[in-house]
Amino acid sequence: MTGLVPHYLCERWRTPTDAGTPRRHAVSGAEVCRVTAHGIDAGPAVAHARTVGIPALHGLGFAERARAVKLIARHLSQ
Repeated sequence: MTGLVPHYLCERWRTPTDAGTPRRHAVSGAEVCRVTAHGIDAGPAVAHARTVGIPALHGLGFAERARAVKLIARHLSQ
């Protein structure tokens, strides 16, 4: 079995406390990870995105945003 995916929310890591829901590989059906939103309060997350995240993205140029997306894609494909 794989571990739960931790959340990075409102500038801190949060470790899930429940068993989560398995996410499976599209071809093999093997469990890839477990995810959960149990205990996550969406209100503060949305407020943080609006007050911190969006202004930070607006401060980046096109090339900088593209670089950030590339880094995220590279991390997710590992």
